[in-house]
Order: sequence, then C-alpha cells, then structure tokens
Amino acid sequence: MKKKPVFILMLGVLLMLSLVFVGCPDDSNNDDNDNENDTAVPVAKKIEITGITEMIKLGYDRAQIFFYSDFEGGSSVVSGANISDNSVIFNLKKYTNGVSTDFTGSGSFYVQLTFTKSSQEGIDYSERDHSEYVYTGSQASVDFSSEEKLMQNAGKVNITQATTTIPFNRFQVVPEWWD
Repeated sequence: MKKKPVFILMLGVLLMLSLVFVGCPDDSNNDDNDNENDTAVPVAKKIEITGITEMIKLGYDRAQIFFYSDFEGGSSVVSGANISDNSVIFNLKKYTNGVSTDFTGSGSFYVQLTFTKSSQEGIDYSERDHSEYVYTGSQASVDFSSEEKLMQNAGKVNITQATTTIPFNRFQVVPEWWD
C-alpha cells in the first residue's frame, strides 16, 4: 500500500511541472518594444462625428472636415463624407503637393467642420448654403468674437486611435466675420 502515495506524489509532481512549462512564455515571443525587427503597420485614421440630427433637419446631407496642426509645418488633413444615421464618418486624407494619401499619423489638431447640401453641388462654393463649426472641446459657449479669440479658445482633437469619435455638441458655429 505504500506504492499508492508515491504514485500520487509522482502524478502531482508531473502535473506541477507541466503547468510550469505550459504557463511560461517562450522567450522568442518577446512583446517588448525593444526588438529591432518589429515594424508597426500604419493605420489609416477615421473620425466619426455623432449626434448631428440638427444639421439633418436643416437639410444638410454632406460634411467636410479640415484638420490643422501647427507642427510639421502646418500639416492639414481634409475629408468629405455623406451624413448617415445622425453621424458622419470621415476617412482622413492628407494632401501633400496635390497628392492624396491616407492619414496614418497622430497628434493634436484644430478642427473645422462644414455642412453642405448635395443638391447645391456645381454651384460656386461661396454661393452655397453651408454652415461652419469649430471644435471647442466643450459644450459651453466659447468666445469667438475675433480671430485672435477663436485661435485662443478653439480646442484640439487628439488623434491616436484608428477611429476617433467626437460628439457634435463639442463644436460651435463660427461667427459671421469668418466668411
């Protein structure tokens, strides 16, 4: 009968050893970012503006977004899209020397949002019925009484993820002097 406890003890030791080896990660799968051969795949960025029912009620069905950064020589990102289900999703594009590429960068940007009506395409832009907004980052009204105040009080959107969602109530209509 002394053989049973030794057999059970041996099974216990084998079970523990198997758990130790199964639970240990392989050194070749090092997830640290210090591996020189790791290359990050750039991801095209998207912006979703939600809660734009007010603009739909006014007949606007298209939107254009403009991003501006004071870094990298004032880089800009522009994209247009149709409004659908009270939101609009922009596939961000960067324009350099007239060439459009997917925007894969990140950073903090000033944002201008313009709503238009597709029924007015073909009409000179300055004559179109449009509505322009600037991102403030706040639901509260912000002082845009002058260009200086607008630049001081406009918020910046931080783009780091593949898709950034921004509620429309974080934008404020630009004043008449803007046009």
